[in-house]
Amino acid sequence: MKIMNAKPLLSIAAVFVIIVFGSCNHASGEFEILGYDRSDCQGSPDQTSQAAGHAAHSQDRVEIRLDGLVLYITHHDAVYNCCVDDIRFTLEREGNRIRLFEEEIRPNCYCICKYDLSVQVQTPGAGTYDLEIWNKNAQTLLWSGSVTVPGN
Repeated sequence: MKIMNAKPLLSIAAVFVIIVFGSCNHASGEFEILGYDRSDCQGSPDQTSQAAGHAAHSQDRVEIRLDGLVLYITHHDAVYNCCVDDIRFTLEREGNRIRLFEEEIRPNCYCICKYDLSVQVQTPGAGTYDLEIWNKNAQTLLWSGSVTVPGN
């Protein structure tokens, strides 16, 4: 019986382990949107906010929860078109400032609704970040605050 040299097999196994397990690293050093969702229309804004216009209202109500390195962000009563195809999220990072953009995709009607929007964002790790939420279409800052991701 001939015995094979184990070195080539060990090398192949090592490369396989590096490829499979090395690609599962979620802490890439960047922020990443993992998913987002929106509620159905929650009704029209009240007459006061309609008269003042969405851009002139006070800071929107935002709830942030941290689970590990993932931020769960909910923007309550966000005012957007009532027939929008989607409200898409994108983000930009400049140092410790994170800009999260909400963008209406094909606003098709002449009416507005309140929505609850939620987005999950993977963080790169520990740190304190200045988070801003923007209406991308109107180029309006809706909310800003500080978020701290604790170290291990």
